[in-house]
Amino acid sequence: MELVVSSLAITLAAALGACWQHFRGSVQQPLSIHSGYYALPEPQKTTQLLVVAIGLTMLAVVGLLLSHHFRVTMLWLGVLVVATPLYLPKGLLLLSAWVEKLFTSGLKHYLVAELKELVAPLSLAMMALLLAMTANLAMNTLVVSFEHTLKQWLEQRFMRTFISAPHKVR
Repeated sequence: MELVVSSLAITLAAALGACWQHFRGSVQQPLSIHSGYYALPEPQKTTQLLVVAIGLTMLAVVGLLLSHHFRVTMLWLGVLVVATPLYLPKGLLLLSAWVEKLFTSGLKHYLVAELKELVAPLSLAMMALLLAMTANLAMNTLVVSFEHTLKQWLEQRFMRTFISAPHKVR
Protein backbone atom coordinates (compact mmCIF):
# COMPACT_ATOMS: atom_id res chain seq x y z
CA MET A 1 0.00 0.00 0.00
CA GLU A 2 2.87 2.30 0.85
CA LEU A 3 4.30 1.69 -2.59
CA VAL A 4 1.02 2.75 -4.26
CA VAL A 5 0.82 5.99 -2.25
CA SER A 6 4.43 6.90 -2.99
CA SER A 7 3.90 6.13 -6.70
CA LEU A 8 0.83 8.39 -6.78
CA ALA A 9 2.71 11.15 -4.96
CA ILE A 10 5.61 11.00 -7.43
CA THR A 11 3.19 11.00 -10.38
CA LEU A 12 1.26 13.96 -8.96
CA ALA A 13 4.49 15.92 -8.35
CA ALA A 14 5.69 15.20 -11.90
CA ALA A 15 2.32 16.25 -13.39
CA LEU A 16 2.32 19.49 -11.38
CA GLY A 17 5.88 20.23 -12.46
CA ALA A 18 5.05 19.60 -16.11
CA CYS A 19 1.88 21.71 -16.04
CA TRP A 20 3.16 24.58 -13.87
CA GLN A 21 4.10 26.89 -16.78
CA HIS A 22 0.77 26.35 -18.48
CA PHE A 23 -1.13 26.92 -15.23
CA ARG A 24 0.78 30.14 -14.50
CA GLY A 25 0.14 31.41 -18.05
CA SER A 26 -3.57 30.62 -17.74
CA VAL A 27 -3.84 32.52 -14.47
CA GLN A 28 -2.13 35.59 -15.93
CA GLN A 29 -4.14 35.80 -19.17
CA PRO A 30 -7.06 38.26 -19.46
CA LEU A 31 -10.39 37.34 -17.95
CA SER A 32 -12.07 36.96 -21.33
CA ILE A 33 -10.67 34.27 -23.60
CA HIS A 34 -11.52 36.39 -26.65
CA SER A 35 -9.70 39.42 -25.33
CA GLY A 36 -8.86 41.58 -28.32
CA TYR A 37 -10.26 39.07 -30.82
CA TYR A 38 -13.34 41.12 -31.65
CA ALA A 39 -12.98 44.79 -32.37
CA LEU A 40 -14.77 46.78 -29.72
CA PRO A 41 -17.17 49.28 -31.20
CA GLU A 42 -15.71 52.74 -31.14
CA PRO A 43 -17.62 55.04 -28.79
CA GLN A 44 -17.82 57.65 -31.52
CA LYS A 45 -19.54 55.23 -33.93
CA THR A 46 -22.01 54.00 -31.33
CA THR A 47 -22.80 57.60 -30.41
CA GLN A 48 -23.36 58.42 -34.09
CA LEU A 49 -25.73 55.45 -34.39
CA LEU A 50 -27.55 56.61 -31.27
CA VAL A 51 -27.94 60.14 -32.68
CA VAL A 52 -29.25 58.74 -35.98
CA ALA A 53 -31.66 56.47 -34.08
CA ILE A 54 -32.97 59.34 -31.96
CA GLY A 55 -33.36 61.54 -35.05
CA LEU A 56 -35.24 58.84 -36.98
CA THR A 57 -37.44 58.08 -33.97
CA MET A 58 -38.36 61.74 -33.48
CA LEU A 59 -39.04 62.13 -37.20
CA ALA A 60 -41.22 58.99 -37.22
CA VAL A 61 -43.19 60.04 -34.13
CA VAL A 62 -43.87 63.52 -35.53
CA GLY A 63 -44.78 61.98 -38.89
CA LEU A 64 -47.15 59.51 -37.22
CA LEU A 65 -48.85 62.29 -35.30
CA LEU A 66 -49.34 64.39 -38.43
CA SER A 67 -50.21 61.67 -40.96
CA HIS A 68 -53.81 61.10 -41.98
CA HIS A 69 -53.30 58.64 -44.81
CA PHE A 70 -52.77 54.90 -44.42
CA ARG A 71 -49.77 54.68 -46.76
CA VAL A 72 -47.99 57.61 -45.12
CA THR A 73 -48.60 56.06 -41.69
CA MET A 74 -47.05 52.80 -42.90
CA LEU A 75 -44.02 54.74 -44.16
CA TRP A 76 -43.50 56.33 -40.74
CA LEU A 77 -43.91 52.95 -39.03
CA GLY A 78 -41.22 51.59 -41.36
CA VAL A 79 -38.88 54.45 -40.37
CA LEU A 80 -39.56 53.61 -36.70
CA VAL A 81 -38.81 49.92 -37.32
CA VAL A 82 -35.48 50.82 -38.95
CA ALA A 83 -34.59 53.21 -36.10
CA THR A 84 -35.22 50.73 -33.28
CA PRO A 85 -32.21 48.39 -33.88
CA LEU A 86 -29.85 51.35 -34.07
CA TYR A 87 -30.22 51.77 -30.29
CA LEU A 88 -28.66 48.35 -29.62
CA PRO A 89 -24.88 48.99 -29.88
CA LYS A 90 -24.86 51.95 -27.48
CA GLY A 91 -27.48 50.30 -25.28
CA LEU A 92 -25.43 47.12 -24.91
CA LEU A 93 -22.28 49.11 -24.09
CA LEU A 94 -24.12 51.14 -21.43
CA LEU A 95 -25.72 48.00 -20.02
CA SER A 96 -22.40 46.16 -19.79
CA ALA A 97 -20.74 49.17 -18.11
CA TRP A 98 -23.58 49.38 -15.57
CA VAL A 99 -23.54 45.64 -14.82
CA GLU A 100 -19.74 45.66 -14.52
CA LYS A 101 -20.03 48.08 -11.60
CA LEU A 102 -22.39 45.67 -9.82
CA PHE A 103 -20.19 42.57 -10.12
CA THR A 104 -16.54 43.00 -9.22
CA SER A 105 -15.35 39.42 -8.85
CA GLY A 106 -16.18 35.82 -9.54
CA LEU A 107 -18.14 34.16 -12.28
CA LYS A 108 -20.46 37.13 -12.78
CA HIS A 109 -17.48 39.38 -13.50
CA TYR A 110 -16.29 36.83 -16.06
CA LEU A 111 -19.72 36.89 -17.75
CA VAL A 112 -19.64 40.69 -17.91
CA ALA A 113 -16.15 40.59 -19.44
CA GLU A 114 -17.39 38.14 -22.09
CA LEU A 115 -20.38 40.40 -22.78
CA LYS A 116 -18.11 43.42 -23.27
CA GLU A 117 -15.97 41.43 -25.71
CA LEU A 118 -18.97 40.25 -27.69
CA VAL A 119 -20.82 43.58 -27.88
CA ALA A 120 -19.71 44.29 -31.46
CA PRO A 121 -20.83 41.04 -33.13
CA LEU A 122 -23.74 40.63 -30.73
CA SER A 123 -25.23 44.05 -31.46
CA LEU A 124 -24.99 43.46 -35.20
CA ALA A 125 -26.61 40.03 -34.88
CA MET A 126 -29.36 41.42 -32.63
CA MET A 127 -30.04 44.24 -35.10
CA ALA A 128 -30.47 41.69 -37.90
CA LEU A 129 -32.63 39.48 -35.68
CA LEU A 130 -34.86 42.38 -34.68
CA LEU A 131 -35.41 43.36 -38.30
CA ALA A 132 -36.11 39.73 -39.26
CA MET A 133 -38.63 39.36 -36.43
CA THR A 134 -40.35 42.57 -37.49
CA ALA A 135 -40.57 41.35 -41.07
CA ASN A 136 -41.96 38.03 -39.84
CA LEU A 137 -44.61 39.78 -37.73
CA ALA A 138 -45.56 41.97 -40.66
CA MET A 139 -45.96 38.95 -42.95
CA ASN A 140 -48.02 37.09 -40.35
CA THR A 141 -50.25 40.13 -39.90
CA LEU A 142 -50.66 40.44 -43.66
CA VAL A 143 -51.58 36.77 -44.08
CA VAL A 144 -54.02 36.75 -41.14
CA SER A 145 -55.75 39.95 -42.27
CA PHE A 146 -56.02 38.61 -45.83
CA GLU A 147 -57.49 35.34 -44.54
CA HIS A 148 -60.00 37.22 -42.35
CA THR A 149 -61.05 39.49 -45.22
CA LEU A 150 -61.39 36.54 -47.61
CA LYS A 151 -63.56 34.61 -45.14
CA GLN A 152 -65.82 37.61 -44.62
CA TRP A 153 -66.16 38.14 -48.35
CA LEU A 154 -66.95 34.45 -48.95
CA GLU A 155 -69.55 34.44 -46.16
CA GLN A 156 -71.23 37.55 -47.57
CA ARG A 157 -71.17 36.05 -51.06
CA PHE A 158 -72.60 32.77 -49.77
CA MET A 159 -75.35 34.56 -47.82
CA ARG A 160 -76.34 36.65 -50.87
CA THR A 161 -76.45 33.57 -53.04
CA PHE A 162 -78.34 31.55 -50.45
CA ILE A 163 -80.91 34.26 -49.69
CA SER A 164 -81.51 35.38 -53.28
CA ALA A 165 -81.85 31.87 -54.72
CA PRO A 166 -85.31 30.32 -54.29
CA HIS A 167 -85.44 26.96 -52.55
CA LYS A 168 -86.70 24.13 -54.61
CA VAL A 169 -88.72 21.51 -52.78
CA ARG A 170 -88.90 18.05 -54.28
